[in-house]
Amino acid sequence: MPAITADQVKALRDKTGAGMMECKTALAKTEGDIQAAMRILREAGAASAARKSARAAREGRIGSFVDPGRLGVLVEVNCETDFVAKTEAFLEFCDEAARTLAKNPSADLEASRTALVSKTGENIKISRHTRLESNGRSAVAAYIHMGSKIGVLAELSCQTPASLASPDLRSLLDEICMQIAASAPQVLTREEVPAERLAEERAILEKQVDAKKPAPIREKIIAGKLGSFYEQICLLEQPYIREPKRRIKDLLQEKGAALKDTLRIERFVRYVVGD
Repeated sequence: MPAITADQVKALRDKTGAGMMECKTALAKTEGDIQAAMRILREAGAASAARKSARAAREGRIGSFVDPGRLGVLVEVNCETDFVAKTEAFLEFCDEAARTLAKNPSADLEASRTALVSKTGENIKISRHTRLESNGRSAVAAYIHMGSKIGVLAELSCQTPASLASPDLRSLLDEICMQIAASAPQVLTREEVPAERLAEERAILEKQVDAKKPAPIREKIIAGKLGSFYEQICLLEQPYIREPKRRIKDLLQEKGAALKDTLRIERFVRYVVGD
């Protein structure tokens, strides 16, 4: 049997991320054949990953990739401990996942995931991802907050393609992303609030208002309380975090007027690790 050299072990470790002893053992079994050793380690890694897949993975990071003016991806990758979530290997995998899914939303990342499971000893999973692509009259931006625990992806459209080159439009989109991260809206407009959710909220508010008050006054009070409800969950109704006297819909109108264009938030997503 040929002797296993340190260079062979290093080469196999670089290719697979496996431990030194695992590499030595695999090389010994294959008499120094690195390709065959890689197959052994991948099979072992897949089996190990399958055993770990039932373990809870509620820590992790939100990763993002944005190709300015074209598309953006937001991805949540989970692991078992925050210690692993802070490692260079885990952070690199988050970045790799976002980049790869930007190129191909159906990409198979199982080999990379399995290798990371072998390296960290923890269950690793890609819980979800969202990909937003521009329609040619929109821009996409991402914002990652709180040690990559919160992530936002949003798309802002205009009527005039020339507006997409404006720094003011890009700045506005960045502000909108930070607003979403900070204020956690659930929908864009009042019209998007599910009827069941609205009926439930109204029923709660009706119980809070004195039944002895005249019906018109009771209705006015309920309408005011519903306004506060909309401000909490509807992005366009929310007070702007930097200037609470202005709402996001006002900000859009003002910036649009300055650009002599009509601006609209098309879509947004907000991820929180573990949600």
